[in-house]
Amino acid sequence: MRFLKRLLMLLISGFFGLPTPVLALESPKAHAAWWIQQHGVLTLEEEPRIAWVHAVWKRVEASSERSLKRLPQLVLLRSHRSPMALALPDGSVVLNHAAVKVVYEEAERPMGDARMAFLLSHELAHLAMDDFWQTEAFHGIKKMPIWYHARQKLELLLDQRDPGGSGREARLRELQADALGLIAMNAAGYDPDLILQGSSPFFKVWSSRMMEHQKTAAGSANHPDDGERAALLRSQLQRVRGHLVVFDAGTKLLQLGRYEDARILLEEFRSRFPGRAVFNNLGLSEYQLGLHELGSCDPQRVVRFLTSLVADVETLGILTRGAKSGLSSMKRPDCLKQPAFEVPFRRSIDYFTKAAAMDPNYLPARVNLSSARLMGGDAAGAMSAADEVLRRLPGQFQALNNKAVALHEFGRQMGMDTTDRALGLLQRILDHRPDFLPAAYNRAVLLSERKRNASAEEAWQALASLNLPRLYREEVHHRIGKTLPRAAFSKIVRIPPPWPLGVMNGKYRRKLQGMDCVQIRAGDFRAKACSGKGLQLFIIGDRVELVSIVPDRKMKQKLKNLHPPSKTLISGGWKTEFHSGLLLDTHVQGSRKAWWFMPEQYQD
Repeated sequence: MRFLKRLLMLLISGFFGLPTPVLALESPKAHAAWWIQQHGVLTLEEEPRIAWVHAVWKRVEASSERSLKRLPQLVLLRSHRSPMALALPDGSVVLNHAAVKVVYEEAERPMGDARMAFLLSHELAHLAMDDFWQTEAFHGIKKMPIWYHARQKLELLLDQRDPGGSGREARLRELQADALGLIAMNAAGYDPDLILQGSSPFFKVWSSRMMEHQKTAAGSANHPDDGERAALLRSQLQRVRGHLVVFDAGTKLLQLGRYEDARILLEEFRSRFPGRAVFNNLGLSEYQLGLHELGSCDPQRVVRFLTSLVADVETLGILTRGAKSGLSSMKRPDCLKQPAFEVPFRRSIDYFTKAAAMDPNYLPARVNLSSARLMGGDAAGAMSAADEVLRRLPGQFQALNNKAVALHEFGRQMGMDTTDRALGLLQRILDHRPDFLPAAYNRAVLLSERKRNASAEEAWQALASLNLPRLYREEVHHRIGKTLPRAAFSKIVRIPPPWPLGVMNGKYRRKLQGMDCVQIRAGDFRAKACSGKGLQLFIIGDRVELVSIVPDRKMKQKLKNLHPPSKTLISGGWKTEFHSGLLLDTHVQGSRKAWWFMPEQYQD
């Protein structure tokens, strides 16, 4: 029984909370209503920064794991003497005014938000781990006198979980909540380095404020000290960073059209770091897999419009090349209901929605969500997703393009004439960005559907010389009555990779032993992603598939001599140029990264 009381005190108070008197199992203090009654609710007039707290809460709550037994809710209290943050069995995360002040004192908002993200994520982790189950289970048995002997055995078992009352398991639970909280805050887009850096990391600041009011030491039998916590979190950060090569390789395979392999790598990385970018890219891999299946059933639906996607749509033609684009979608009404399309399509919607929920300002996921809803026939949902982007960034071209197509399709579904409004949006894009190919392609489609034949013919002829994805080039040439010439894809890599591609020989197998490698297994799939010696490698079986480096001065000089890229992708601040056997990533701030691959891995 003594153990049960100690445990309940720990779970109610939480790591960041004040020492709380031992509570009865059915104590009203286990519910937020009691705390609100005692302390009152903190208002925006009393503390304007609670708007920041709610913004942080929304992001970390979306990125945190959760228990189905409890719906998390944030409660802000008026008390200001001693800082307090705690998780309650009813699913509430309680924070008081003093805690808000400590988090944001002497800190710019980015650092304060990072501190708050960790604080809230830690408490959310306690809820996700269901750290109240012991008390609930014991309370249920206590009400059954007929189970007296069973209750005695369970009490003994619980005592054995924490021999001698050392608090070992309680300390481990706190460290686990730290580790999960770190991942959740990072996944929500906050920099964990901000809570660890400097001579006074956040743990030290928090502990010193607690000690001022409680006259106690920073560490205790039930809680790890500042050094233990910082050491664990730094090791967790290093572990995640060691897996970044897996994410990078998965993203490159996605761009090369190898969606199955990309999905395996991205799922592996998600198990370590479930961040917004990995959910977005998983959504893209599922979406592209679904489009391959849809293209086999209804190729005209795939090429009817060119929606905005962060990822490449170049390899859609693998299964559909040569299909007659005159085949009407209306002749195949069940294509969207085929499991081969519907299953990955629904997964892509879920992934995009999850990524968007993690960060309301993460626009790629919302753009991709609008594209997916359009392909699924949900024009209203597509417009809504595009409008979410435009509310945050008015005039964003990718969202405007999708909104124009969705507006046209919505009008058709509702018996309304919205085509001229859609054409106006597309023309608005082209007035500012004449090189934005999706808008030019969709304008040609809408002009054709409007029977404005002269303008449509002019638009299709202009598109014939542009570098559209191959499947769409085929559609353009079909429209103007010409056959698309098959350009030979050069197998020559003009700049040799710093590590040979293909099957490794004994010499390079020995060199590999000096690198840090992450093993990846999924069914019969065996791969590893390695980093070290200035290189990143991705290997399937015994075959090197990708080689990457950050170019030095000598390599940068060689890269200047490359021929113009066959294609360029823009994603956020990154530009990816496609060359023969080489992808070149360039950031707007100047950093670069080169990726070598076997040219036959990618089909133009």
